[in-house]
Amino acid sequence: MPLLDLVTEATAAGVDAIYLRHAAGSIDDLALTTQTLRAQIGDAVALLVNGGPPAALATGSGLHLRERDMTPAAARAALGPNVPIGRSVHSPDGAVAATGADYVLAGHVYPSPSKRGSAPLGPAGLARIVAVAPCPVVA
Repeated sequence: MPLLDLVTEATAAGVDAIYLRHAAGSIDDLALTTQTLRAQIGDAVALLVNGGPPAALATGSGLHLRERDMTPAAARAALGPNVPIGRSVHSPDGAVAATGADYVLAGHVYPSPSKRGSAPLGPAGLARIVAVAPCPVVA
Protein backbone atom coordinates (compact mmCIF):
# COMPACT_ATOMS: atom_id res chain seq x y z
CA MET A 1 0.00 0.00 0.00
CA PRO A 2 1.48 3.40 -0.92
CA LEU A 3 2.45 5.64 2.00
CA LEU A 4 -0.20 8.29 1.34
CA ASP A 5 -2.99 5.70 1.29
CA LEU A 6 -1.65 4.01 4.42
CA VAL A 7 -1.40 7.28 6.37
CA THR A 8 -4.85 8.41 5.20
CA GLU A 9 -6.39 5.12 6.28
CA ALA A 10 -4.55 5.11 9.62
CA THR A 11 -5.53 8.67 10.53
CA ALA A 12 -9.15 8.03 9.54
CA ALA A 13 -9.07 5.14 12.03
CA GLY A 14 -7.83 7.41 14.83
CA VAL A 15 -4.04 7.45 14.62
CA ASP A 16 -2.90 10.84 15.92
CA ALA A 17 0.85 10.70 15.29
CA ILE A 18 2.96 9.47 12.37
CA TYR A 19 6.68 8.76 12.70
CA LEU A 20 8.58 8.95 9.40
CA ARG A 21 11.87 7.12 9.16
CA HIS A 22 13.44 8.17 5.90
CA ALA A 23 17.01 7.00 6.43
CA ALA A 24 18.14 6.79 2.81
CA GLY A 25 16.67 10.02 1.47
CA SER A 26 17.69 13.64 1.68
CA ILE A 27 16.11 16.29 3.88
CA ASP A 28 14.58 17.75 0.70
CA ASP A 29 12.92 14.39 -0.06
CA LEU A 30 11.67 14.19 3.52
CA ALA A 31 10.31 17.75 3.32
CA LEU A 32 8.39 16.89 0.13
CA THR A 33 6.97 13.76 1.76
CA THR A 34 5.83 15.66 4.85
CA GLN A 35 4.28 18.44 2.73
CA THR A 36 2.34 15.86 0.73
CA LEU A 37 1.15 14.09 3.87
CA ARG A 38 0.24 17.34 5.62
CA ALA A 39 -1.84 18.42 2.60
CA GLN A 40 -3.73 15.11 2.77
CA ILE A 41 -4.21 14.66 6.53
CA GLY A 42 -4.24 18.23 7.87
CA ASP A 43 -2.75 19.59 11.06
CA ALA A 44 -4.57 17.47 13.65
CA VAL A 45 -2.06 14.62 13.28
CA ALA A 46 1.50 15.03 14.58
CA LEU A 47 4.24 14.23 12.09
CA LEU A 48 7.63 13.32 13.55
CA VAL A 49 10.74 12.75 11.47
CA ASN A 50 13.78 10.67 12.25
CA GLY A 51 17.00 12.66 12.36
CA GLY A 52 18.14 15.87 13.95
CA PRO A 53 16.87 19.40 14.40
CA PRO A 54 17.70 20.37 10.77
CA ALA A 55 15.30 17.67 9.52
CA ALA A 56 12.55 18.78 11.91
CA LEU A 57 13.02 22.43 11.00
CA ALA A 58 13.09 21.75 7.25
CA THR A 59 9.90 19.73 7.40
CA GLY A 60 8.01 21.69 10.04
CA SER A 61 7.61 18.44 11.94
CA GLY A 62 8.33 16.96 15.32
CA LEU A 63 11.54 15.03 15.88
CA HIS A 64 12.27 11.41 16.74
CA LEU A 65 15.78 10.72 18.00
CA ARG A 66 17.74 7.51 18.00
CA GLU A 67 19.16 6.54 21.37
CA ARG A 68 22.68 7.46 20.21
CA ASP A 69 21.63 10.93 18.96
CA MET A 70 21.72 14.16 20.94
CA THR A 71 19.72 14.31 24.14
CA PRO A 72 16.08 15.34 23.97
CA ALA A 73 16.99 18.36 26.13
CA ALA A 74 19.54 19.50 23.52
CA ALA A 75 16.98 18.98 20.73
CA ARG A 76 14.41 20.91 22.75
CA ALA A 77 16.86 23.81 23.11
CA ALA A 78 17.29 23.85 19.32
CA LEU A 79 13.61 23.43 18.41
CA GLY A 80 11.70 25.18 21.17
CA PRO A 81 9.11 24.10 23.71
CA ASN A 82 6.23 23.28 21.35
CA VAL A 83 7.85 20.79 18.97
CA PRO A 84 7.05 17.17 19.87
CA ILE A 85 10.22 15.15 20.54
CA GLY A 86 10.53 11.41 21.02
CA ARG A 87 13.44 9.05 21.46
CA SER A 88 14.07 5.36 20.89
CA VAL A 89 15.34 3.50 23.94
CA HIS A 90 16.51 -0.04 24.52
CA SER A 91 17.18 -0.14 28.27
CA PRO A 92 16.19 1.49 31.55
CA ASP A 93 19.36 3.63 31.37
CA GLY A 94 18.31 4.83 27.92
CA ALA A 95 14.87 5.73 29.27
CA VAL A 96 16.34 7.70 32.18
CA ALA A 97 18.54 9.62 29.72
CA ALA A 98 15.45 10.62 27.71
CA THR A 99 14.59 13.51 30.03
CA GLY A 100 12.99 16.25 27.97
CA ALA A 101 11.29 13.88 25.51
CA ASP A 102 7.52 13.82 25.09
CA TYR A 103 7.60 10.03 24.68
CA VAL A 104 10.03 7.15 24.37
CA LEU A 105 9.74 4.30 21.91
CA ALA A 106 10.95 1.12 23.64
CA GLY A 107 12.01 -1.76 21.54
CA HIS A 108 12.13 -4.25 20.40
CA VAL A 109 9.91 -6.21 22.78
CA TYR A 110 9.50 -9.40 20.76
CA PRO A 111 11.76 -11.13 18.21
CA SER A 112 11.80 -9.23 14.93
CA PRO A 113 13.21 -10.11 11.50
CA SER A 114 14.63 -6.58 11.35
CA LYS A 115 16.61 -7.13 14.58
CA ARG A 116 18.21 -10.53 13.90
CA GLY A 117 20.88 -11.35 16.47
CA SER A 118 19.60 -8.77 18.95
CA ALA A 119 17.77 -10.11 22.00
CA PRO A 120 14.30 -8.63 22.51
CA LEU A 121 13.41 -6.78 25.71
CA GLY A 122 10.50 -9.06 26.49
CA PRO A 123 7.63 -7.91 28.69
CA ALA A 124 9.87 -7.79 31.78
CA GLY A 125 12.41 -5.56 30.02
CA LEU A 126 9.63 -3.29 28.84
CA ALA A 127 8.28 -3.09 32.42
CA ARG A 128 11.75 -2.01 33.66
CA ILE A 129 11.79 0.80 31.09
CA VAL A 130 8.25 1.91 31.97
CA ALA A 131 9.17 2.02 35.66
CA VAL A 132 11.90 4.65 35.13
CA ALA A 133 10.83 6.54 32.01
CA PRO A 134 10.28 10.27 32.52
CA CYS A 135 7.45 10.32 29.96
CA PRO A 136 4.94 8.00 28.24
CA VAL A 137 6.33 4.82 26.68
CA VAL A 138 5.31 3.38 23.32
CA ALA A 139 6.43 -0.17 22.56
